[in-house]
Amino acid sequence: MAEVTAVPVLAELALQVAALQENPDATTGHATAPLPLVIEGIDVDDTMGEAQGIGEGQADEPGPSDPSLVFGEFMGVIKGSELALERPEGHLSKDMYHGLSHRTQGTFANQRETVYKLYEAYLKKKKARGDYDAADSYVDEAQDNLLIDALVLRTLCRNPHGMFWAGDTAQTISVGSAFRFNDLKAFLYQVEEANAGENAEKRTQPESFHLAVNYRSHAGIVDCAHSVIELITQFWPHAIDALAPEQGMIHGLKPVFFSGWDQNTVRYEQFLFGEAGSHIEFGAEQCILVRDEAARDKLRAQVGDIGLIMTLYESKGLEFNDLKFLYVAITRARKNLWIADGSEKADPMRIVWTKKDQIQNCTPGTDVPRLAMSSTAEDWAKTALSLFNNRRYMQAMHCYERAGLSRERAVANAYYLREVARTRPVIRGDNQSQTLAFLAAAEAFIASAREAVTEKKAYYRIAAQCYVDGGEDFKAAQAYALAAEYTLAAQHYRKAGKFEDAVDIIKVHRAEMQVEVVESIVDVSRLYFLREKQIKKAMELFDNDDEALEYMDDYGLDVARAQFLEDVGRYAEAADVHLSEGNTLEGIRVLTMDNNNEASMKRALDCLLDGLWRSLSCGVPVNELSLRSSGVIGKLLRYTNALGRTDAGDELLRDEISMFRAIAKRDTEQLLVLGKKFVARASSAAAFLCLDRVFSVPLKLQTATLSEIATKLEIFYVYARLLQRLWSVNNPCEDPDIRKVFALQPSTEDMFLLPKGTLLATEHNDRLTSSAREMEQGTLVPRWELEKLVKHVLKVRLLKRVKEENDIYWLRRLYEVLNPPYYKLGSSQLLSPALIPEFSLGSQVIKVWVRDNLYALDPYRPANAFLTSLLQGLRLAFRFDPDAASEYVHRIPAVVSYRPPTLMRGGDSEGYMVHYLLDSMQNSDVKALSKGVLFMNHVLEKKVPIDIGVLSNFMDHLCGSLLIASRLRATATLHDLTLPKSWLLRLSPNIEALRIKDTQLVNIYQTQITQLLEPIYTGQDAAYLFFEGRDLSTVSHQIRALFFARICRNLCLWGYNTRTSVHTVRNSIWQAIAAIRRPGRVFIPYSRGSWDQLARVVRRSVKDSNLDEMVQLHYGGKPVERKSLFNVRRILYDRLEDIPWLLRTDGSGAASIGLRADAPSFVPAVAARSTVQPEEEDPEEPPAEDGENDVPEQVVDVEHVAQAIDADYATAAPTAPTAKDIAAATTIAEAYQRYIAKKRVKRRSSEETRRRIFATFSAQAGKMDWPHRYYRMLFLGPIPHLYMAVESLKNHLYEARNTARKRFVVAKHLELESMQLSLTQLTRSFKNALKLHEALSPASELHQTRDLEKLKAYASEAEALMRSLPMAATLSWESDMKIALRGIVEVAKAPLKQPKPDLNAEGLDEY
Repeated sequence: MAEVTAVPVLAELALQVAALQENPDATTGHATAPLPLVIEGIDVDDTMGEAQGIGEGQADEPGPSDPSLVFGEFMGVIKGSELALERPEGHLSKDMYHGLSHRTQGTFANQRETVYKLYEAYLKKKKARGDYDAADSYVDEAQDNLLIDALVLRTLCRNPHGMFWAGDTAQTISVGSAFRFNDLKAFLYQVEEANAGENAEKRTQPESFHLAVNYRSHAGIVDCAHSVIELITQFWPHAIDALAPEQGMIHGLKPVFFSGWDQNTVRYEQFLFGEAGSHIEFGAEQCILVRDEAARDKLRAQVGDIGLIMTLYESKGLEFNDLKFLYVAITRARKNLWIADGSEKADPMRIVWTKKDQIQNCTPGTDVPRLAMSSTAEDWAKTALSLFNNRRYMQAMHCYERAGLSRERAVANAYYLREVARTRPVIRGDNQSQTLAFLAAAEAFIASAREAVTEKKAYYRIAAQCYVDGGEDFKAAQAYALAAEYTLAAQHYRKAGKFEDAVDIIKVHRAEMQVEVVESIVDVSRLYFLREKQIKKAMELFDNDDEALEYMDDYGLDVARAQFLEDVGRYAEAADVHLSEGNTLEGIRVLTMDNNNEASMKRALDCLLDGLWRSLSCGVPVNELSLRSSGVIGKLLRYTNALGRTDAGDELLRDEISMFRAIAKRDTEQLLVLGKKFVARASSAAAFLCLDRVFSVPLKLQTATLSEIATKLEIFYVYARLLQRLWSVNNPCEDPDIRKVFALQPSTEDMFLLPKGTLLATEHNDRLTSSAREMEQGTLVPRWELEKLVKHVLKVRLLKRVKEENDIYWLRRLYEVLNPPYYKLGSSQLLSPALIPEFSLGSQVIKVWVRDNLYALDPYRPANAFLTSLLQGLRLAFRFDPDAASEYVHRIPAVVSYRPPTLMRGGDSEGYMVHYLLDSMQNSDVKALSKGVLFMNHVLEKKVPIDIGVLSNFMDHLCGSLLIASRLRATATLHDLTLPKSWLLRLSPNIEALRIKDTQLVNIYQTQITQLLEPIYTGQDAAYLFFEGRDLSTVSHQIRALFFARICRNLCLWGYNTRTSVHTVRNSIWQAIAAIRRPGRVFIPYSRGSWDQLARVVRRSVKDSNLDEMVQLHYGGKPVERKSLFNVRRILYDRLEDIPWLLRTDGSGAASIGLRADAPSFVPAVAARSTVQPEEEDPEEPPAEDGENDVPEQVVDVEHVAQAIDADYATAAPTAPTAKDIAAATTIAEAYQRYIAKKRVKRRSSEETRRRIFATFSAQAGKMDWPHRYYRMLFLGPIPHLYMAVESLKNHLYEARNTARKRFVVAKHLELESMQLSLTQLTRSFKNALKLHEALSPASELHQTRDLEKLKAYASEAEALMRSLPMAATLSWESDMKIALRGIVEVAKAPLKQPKPDLNAEGLDEY
């Protein structure tokens, strides 16, 4: 089946267009490109300029009256326009064509009557000749398409009568093709039936006809080919359509079949060139067909460049894989056909052809016909052009080379390279090979363009496209510019990022370019130049400065805007831009450039201080890294040197500058001075910052004088009060001092930025700030979470600072001041609160301090200080806060939770010594004294680490308590009890309580104490005893001697006052002390030869102290001795409760005792000092009074007593709670659980914002007059909801715009257009939201005028703006918008008035 040949009737059309040539005004627009023709069944997709470029040198662009221009009007307007698609006939009617706009279709605006007549003539001739054009749908080689391809093509064609299918099923050599025209016909019928639906008239029955005459090959070749068709039909009857045999137009020579020729008999050279071996060439009209490229290359290697050698693919244009290949090969020939095949597979086919007499056989030895025929240069050029037009560029190269046309060969080579690039496969996304191929083709076209005369632009344009396909946009733009395609050139310059070149093209050729492209490139070039800080280039693209500034503001180009303002000398505005972006350094720099402007210098100083407050805020570490010269702080400090000397600031500002310099230098002395000045000026923020830096290091008061200590503690008290004031601020986020101190930066109404490195930024956590978001500049925290964080940080800082100063050292110092280790230093009983103005306030601090330390005690950290800290804390607690301490000391972890093994009396189930200690010191238990003895013995026996001074104080307290309790139990009085006045003052409040105490273990009191003497004196085996943190083995002998004397005095006072086994006790004490005196040892206090001497020493132990004295109590009912003891003050008392007062006076109780009926006879009292005997030696001790005789020691089972005490602890189960207690506890527990649950619930940002907004509107409502209740209802109801929605909308757009701006700064230049569009929309929306937010604010003019119509308009505008956002972004405030619209816009309809029922008047006439 032959191919359909269709040639447009351009020749005839050209004659009819001649009339147009006489009127040059007929064309008013640009010339069109050459015609897209279909030549011999091949679509020419390249422009005519490409094809004509190798011909006769036609013009690159057709003239205004060229037939192609008129044909273009047919195709592009009459048949190919959008309106033509709507016409059932597929083209515009005459009236529609005449009615087209002259502006949009101006080419033949004045010649439309003539053009349409030509079109009608064209249609007639086209139909008569059976031609088709680009507007029709013609499918050549239909057999190489699938049926689904047919469906696609039919769908693309609107006219069912406009489809033509041509093909030959015998040539279906495409892989996978099984095409038959019967299948196509049936398929198309089904398609048309489906399209027509129920309208039978619209159904189109596909028609077919057979082209049985072959116009290319003569009958000899056609008959040979038909025999192949017969074989295919016989063996594969359904493989092709059954059609009548083709007929050749003329007779011709039979094909020649060469058989018996192989490699062994003859080489190809001999076969082709003959016996002579002379080199000949095939002519321009001859071609050797081979199976594939490998066979072609092999043959060319053997025979050289003798002519055209083509594969079947190249000759036909498609692949093959079966017997049809032979048919295709045969039908390629037009005149002569030679078949050479030496394989065995060829013999059956040769036999068939021979039997049918359709071939001429040629074997070795017979005359070989001459194959090669020479051709002239003109023949080669003609063949080359034909091959070129059929896209056989490689063969065309061969022919042009034979024709001697080197320039044309280079052009064909360029086209061939482009074809190679297009067919180069892309493997797994790797297109490098294809890219290189396109670039090679582009370079070839560039070279051809340089040599061309009339085709330069066409070749440059093709080269540009190859560069585009090769990814070289810059070179493509250069080529497009040379091709005068200025729009494309600018577009690809822009795509390559060469904005300067794109702008240059526009400047020169703007009138020749598409307007929308020009505007787009200019706009994006503005963005690019401004982003790259190329201000001058950008300004050339604006009409004026204000337009440029607004543009830069809209797109967030703050750096460029500031630079431009600086360049034009608008320093204040440039500084505003820098400061709005947080670039304080640049703002200061620009302001200082305006050094002749006092306002600018003053503002520069303010900005400097603001920058320093942000950079050196509370808690920011100061080190070499942060102070380096290249850092922000270093640069700010350098500015202080210049600005600090100006007259722009007042004294306060200069002092603040000095403060930051001192912070950088870590000059705490200067900071202390400045802090005091700021305190005096009530400059709280600066005062706090100074003192916070001062107290960031320990005060080191250990070596300070009392005056220095008082001064430093006084200023520390001021610092603590400042901390407390900041903590107690109700709304810390709005407090200016807190904002300065912590460098808080408002981001929105409810969000604050914590700059990186600040104290709050480092202290925030998920528990306190669960909604915090990390940003580039720092951390963004909502107001309500920031308030918690600020209070938490201030509280922790206050506690930390106070705890740092109030550590265990100061507890020890306070304890030692009140309980000094040496009697000459006084005692706590000498404390006189009335003489201390700050005592009341200070005692409150001490109470909290001691309680916190007791609760914080840990027996394991450090273990060697636990017992000391516990004893000191308990002593201070019972001294300053006895009522509260008696309650809370039983709940501290050291008592309740911990059980260190060293303080357990036996195993884990036996007594905990801390319980013994607590009961002993609290003195609330009958066995308190026994527990004290057991505790002391446990510590000494188990060598539990303890401070020797604390232990000595406990032993003194226990000794005095035991003596008083024993004496009261024995005689009911304290007659003849001799103790230091300090002891009696300390114990006197508890005298009555001691009367009933158990004293079973009184006789073993001194047992373990006497074992202390040797270790204390020598320092050996005393590692568990400490003094100021060091064990006794490391302290000086003088210190050990001091405590040795204290222990000796304790023992001697015990022996002096005991009335049980007196001689035994005293003798054992004397022996224990005397045993320490050994040869070589230095003076040992209390080392005497007899007990009497020890007694004399103990009575004199306080003789040289003005703060203490030895006191002998004398009961009034006993006779007064003639002489008092030397160095002992005798006090006469009648009642125990009088003793404390008597101790603090001269011993005369007459003034306060009052008159009593039972008072004894008056005996004049002698002043204390008057009772001291002048002689140096004491008289002998008087004999014991009645009831005070030596009582023999009773044997006591200590273990039995201890076990009984342990049993008491074990059986002391808590009392069962009553129903009332349970109910109260349940109520408290439930309330606490609700509180905790409420604290744990994550507060939603929208709820907090809504709460703030409603509170603001409510507060504003109280300041306004309300003549109309309706607007007040709106103001307190729907309007806050609307304001909430608008504020949320504004904040969302603000963040979205900032995010887009950040992306824009780092975006690649190819993303600029999309980023520009997004930024433009966001900026426009944000500005609208900002205006709405200002218009609806609580104090706005709208609410003063109460304009309901304007309010409704604002609400509707807000709704429209919200609807333009993605739904996910509006979920949190959509409910507020609905409430606002329902209350403001949607006016409630009045209820329908129900008609009144008719009155039933029946029966009224009867009355």
